[in-house]
Amino acid sequence: TPTDYYLVERDDVKAALRPRDEFVNKYDNGSIMLVAGSYGMMGAAVLAAKGALRAGAGLVTVHAPRCGYAVMQTAVPEALFEPDRNEIFTTGIDSRRRHSVVALGPGMGTSDETIDALDTFLKTFRSPCLLDADALNCIARRPMLLRSIPKGSVITPHAGEFDRLFGEHVTDEERLRKAIDVSRLYEITIVLKGHYTTTVRPDGKIYINSSGNAGMATAGSGDVLTGVIAALIAQGYAPDWSVVLGVYLHGYAGDLAEQEHGEMGLMAGDIANNVGRAIRNIMS
Repeated sequence: TPTDYYLVERDDVKAALRPRDEFVNKYDNGSIMLVAGSYGMMGAAVLAAKGALRAGAGLVTVHAPRCGYAVMQTAVPEALFEPDRNEIFTTGIDSRRRHSVVALGPGMGTSDETIDALDTFLKTFRSPCLLDADALNCIARRPMLLRSIPKGSVITPHAGEFDRLFGEHVTDEERLRKAIDVSRLYEITIVLKGHYTTTVRPDGKIYINSSGNAGMATAGSGDVLTGVIAALIAQGYAPDWSVVLGVYLHGYAGDLAEQEHGEMGLMAGDIANNVGRAIRNIMS
């Protein structure tokens, strides 16, 4: 029977992942601008950058306030650092198309200056982007920005972030129905993060993830997911399909981490460290 609901399993992901060409260079593997981090929240930027690099991104540039320079250069020396003019939060985001994809939000904060910067970016950037975490919280504080999200973009809210954007929902089913309507209205892909993370596309198709475990309900897990999805988009996968693949890979990386640390001891960094292993295992 035809259905708009699909369960994403390992074989689906294996069929979609492409082997890396032997003669590529880092630019062929995509460039990411990651707008993330603020004073006291630089760990989110670190986790997102690690997730992106482990998922195959060729180049990751982190735009963050100046306080994050030493943190990023020490924790992720493979990433470039672009300092904001402000010391503790982001006040300006370059909207020129210089990267394969722009991902915004992890640990970015919700100061008025940061909201203004996001406002200007969304109104001048014309390509699809990835919005997570504090980027969504900024929009929730200035709802008119929803109309400025470029068509084809991806947003990745957990239940609380979704409800801040679109109102309180009593049940997951009610929240999913709202996500279907919002996805069609704004022509964006929505990732409803949870135990069975669900991807809602503007064409009405809904993808339910089958990987992951309860240990992944931990601070920073979503930041890693942002990096993984951004890396797949940067490598040329379609944004909506990058989400489906990224969610599964993120969950499977969490499953590999759980085998080593158990659900109680699993940290977001363990997920990031297993993303490359997850891809290798699926493709082998």
